[in-house]
Amino acid sequence: MKAKKLLWGIAPLAALAPLAAVSCGDKNENNGKSIIFQIAHSKDWPLAGALTPFVDYYNKTFSKDKDFIPVKMSYKEDHNIKSEFGLVKKAKENIESGNLKEVPNIILGSQSGAFLVNQYKRLMDLSDVGVKKEIFNQSIAELHTILSGQTDKNKVYNIPFDNADTDALAFNLDVLNFMLELIEKGKGTIDWNADIPKRAKDAAVKGVGNDLPENSIWRALKLAKDDSFKDFKVDENTFKSMDKIRELAVKFQEGTKLDEGKVNADTITGEVLSIDYHKQSFFKEFNSRIGKDDVIWKLVLTGDPKKPTRVEYNLPNNESYVSHFKDLYKTYTESVKRHEKKVGANNKVFSSIKYVNHSNEWGSWNVREFKSAISILASVGTNQRMISKISKKLFSKTKDGKPIPGFEKNNAKFEDVYLLPQLTLMSEGKDRIFAEGGSSILAVDTSENHDTSNAVNKATKKFLAWLYTGKNQYYGHEEENWKTFAKLSGYIIPLSGVINDNNEKIMKDEIKKLLKEVREVEKKANATEKEKTEAEDKFFILNNLRSALVSLQSILNLEKNKTTVLTKPSVTDNATSQFAGALDSALYLSSAHDGQEIKKADELLDQFKVYINQEQK
Repeated sequence: MKAKKLLWGIAPLAALAPLAAVSCGDKNENNGKSIIFQIAHSKDWPLAGALTPFVDYYNKTFSKDKDFIPVKMSYKEDHNIKSEFGLVKKAKENIESGNLKEVPNIILGSQSGAFLVNQYKRLMDLSDVGVKKEIFNQSIAELHTILSGQTDKNKVYNIPFDNADTDALAFNLDVLNFMLELIEKGKGTIDWNADIPKRAKDAAVKGVGNDLPENSIWRALKLAKDDSFKDFKVDENTFKSMDKIRELAVKFQEGTKLDEGKVNADTITGEVLSIDYHKQSFFKEFNSRIGKDDVIWKLVLTGDPKKPTRVEYNLPNNESYVSHFKDLYKTYTESVKRHEKKVGANNKVFSSIKYVNHSNEWGSWNVREFKSAISILASVGTNQRMISKISKKLFSKTKDGKPIPGFEKNNAKFEDVYLLPQLTLMSEGKDRIFAEGGSSILAVDTSENHDTSNAVNKATKKFLAWLYTGKNQYYGHEEENWKTFAKLSGYIIPLSGVINDNNEKIMKDEIKKLLKEVREVEKKANATEKEKTEAEDKFFILNNLRSALVSLQSILNLEKNKTTVLTKPSVTDNATSQFAGALDSALYLSSAHDGQEIKKADELLDQFKVYINQEQK
């Protein structure tokens, strides 16, 4: 079996070698001798792969400074907690019990986590060390100034950190071309001069990248009738909105059928569209439908100093919102159309849409494996979206170390894959909308008496001030931390001085330069092993920069179109977080290859009401 953990990226080992590895440990106890930085990711995620060398660099470089205490990372392998909400929930339990030694100083979390920590007045304000609202991109900062229980909108509560499009638009161009040619064969019209179809045709030329594998279920598809796609047109607008892409996915499935004689145990499943974070996509569409100034959940002032705010649950208490929810849920579940054939114990399935489980299945993997023609996915998976040293390390061998036959042939190359920023248009006639992806920093006061000036809290602030505003010489020359972080991880830190046209150009130029250097080594007949290794490291960096670039472009697009693109702060508490989890599970099950189940919308809403009652007790 292939590796089942999500292992987004690994920092170049050559780059890590010189650093003192003092940040790692297998204990989480906060004994005052270390600043505990807790994340819910495995050590091999791109975020961990970037944070680890940053922490090591900080510990080595600033060890003699006043107020310094070394930072120690705490990964999923150390605490066995698999979600950001789980980390905060555990911290909350330890705060409640007075077991402050087990509370981390820094948690990578979200707004719902900030809400829980702040209930105990343990969320630290970092403005005195320069980490305040003004240093962040204004549009992003505004999304972090609303917190249940708080009224001050001049403060950021969950500090923006690793921004990334979790709904970037990706294509496997070869698969897309195969699909478009079949549509054309079925009397459909393709505008081959449009950008995306043209890229698909160019990528499908023999000798460019890799080809659609012979054992792909795509090759077992045939037209349901000769003119299946009569009066259907694919042009540039097809790829400009969520609604149009969904229409393409459904129409293609309905216009084809499965040649079951070509399906066997070795057949690779497939889909027109895969979606990583379908819960977020759902709420993004929901928000685009309910009106410019309306929100699903609203923070309301109570006038009670003991509890200054409360959450107003428009869903499930407002019939208009309930109607919108049911309509959209119906769209999401009924858009899942499939051809299938039982082979042994498993279904071999071709789907219009697949809501992946984002555990042992990801959009980036499905794009690399020629399963998905289109994917709404996490942008940071670029090195796993194609053959690279990362994907080869993770997926080219079985668990017992045996090479997987055909890996180099049956996985996408650089030329086969294309990535764009997130869609802001969900459907014609509806509001355009931006969704922020990524996590936030929660700085936690772990002192006995809420003394934010004690040694540990001061050291925590010192580290975070450097992380956000400092510089480093990680690559042998001085550069701002955000740039190095982007190269190592694929994420962008949304500082006000980062989100601009100049940095977009700098990143594009750097990507172009690195790709040219990589190609020169590939063409060199007598390239040394050192040159090959350096080229692989450059390819790793340029792919991370491509990930970071689309996230920067999404925020830049938002900045330039503030009057037409909405942002809606997310108001969360325990009830809304639990409901979101239930929706996520329901959507996944609606497209599961085995054990498919369509939960009723009323069942989800009734469960939500139970969560709300529990929250209000």
